[in-house]
Amino acid sequence: MVTIFTAVAPNAAGSPSYAAWQANAQHAIALGLTSFGTPGTPSFFSETSMFVAADEDPTNLPSWEGMASPAPPFNNELGNRITFIAVVHDALGLVNISSGMSFLFTVPIGSDYDLGGGIALSASRSTYSSFTVGTDATGLTTNTSGTGNVNFIISFVGFGLEPFESPENQTAINDNLAAIRATPADRTINDCTTFGATQGCGGGLASGTRTALVSDVVPEPGTVTLLALGLVGFVAARRRFAR
Repeated sequence: MVTIFTAVAPNAAGSPSYAAWQANAQHAIALGLTSFGTPGTPSFFSETSMFVAADEDPTNLPSWEGMASPAPPFNNELGNRITFIAVVHDALGLVNISSGMSFLFTVPIGSDYDLGGGIALSASRSTYSSFTVGTDATGLTTNTSGTGNVNFIISFVGFGLEPFESPENQTAINDNLAAIRATPADRTINDCTTFGATQGCGGGLASGTRTALVSDVVPEPGTVTLLALGLVGFVAARRRFAR
């Protein structure tokens, strides 16, 4: 079966706490918990389905939840991403990535995540990687390359809208958050993940779906650009009028 979770993660593109956050997420999911780690630290994992604009604000300067130059222990982080976690598990036996996972993320037309036709990311994977790992029954990573039988396949995809203004500072972050709040199409991301079948949900296939909603909509002026973390690396795009 495929189950999808959502959470707020440190920016995987450079935040020093991301690896520990991912490890905590894996342990929580494998053990059936909704949170794991030390509360009040950037590596703490907590499942959620509702988000605010600051949750999808990765930066190139130290920031956390929309605040530049945050106090310790967040002072070395580079913002945040809304992160989808797709989990493959079979209570009757082990699973193997060689069966194939397919990922389809869709957004409303007009979203800055939209790469065309409402698709934000379309990808597949048949080998493990640093973002699609095989784990044991406790969530401990056992496979990050090749194939092999595991208790869980856990895959991470993060989305974030990076400020386009230069230099990046608190003003640039504020304008970015205002633009996200003012753009309805940027506030909904849908995930459909399948395992052992062609891309697409339904039809009795092993599949899961999940939607992330950004709820704070305080209108302010501003603009944004896109930097979305994909399963096979980083997928980058910018609005037509950016820079």
